[in-house]
Amino acid sequence: MIEKEILTEEIALEYRNRALKIDDRNKQYIGKLRKIAAELRIRCGVTEIEAINILNGNHIQEYVQKYDRKNNKIEIDEELHERNKSLLQQEEEAADRRAMEDDGW
Repeated sequence: MIEKEILTEEIALEYRNRALKIDDRNKQYIGKLRKIAAELRIRCGVTEIEAINILNGNHIQEYVQKYDRKNNKIEIDEELHERNKSLLQQEEEAADRRAMEDDGW
């Protein structure tokens, strides 16, 4: 399976510019737009409506941010796990110190 690229502003603008070059008086305008949208969907895994919006220049920043967050989710989850693990360890150590103080250590 081919790994999808992460949607970036550069990729989105590349497809937007391709869409702008199509002559809307051409009988095959809609078909050509659909073809470009399908290429974007395959390349970056965006939904059909997202691809159409990108070609029309709508919500590009929002989609780029969405897929950036989606891509970085694993890294964020690992970072949160390590932070939580550290906090738990600190809490356990504090509880042990309190227990030792209570026992007169």
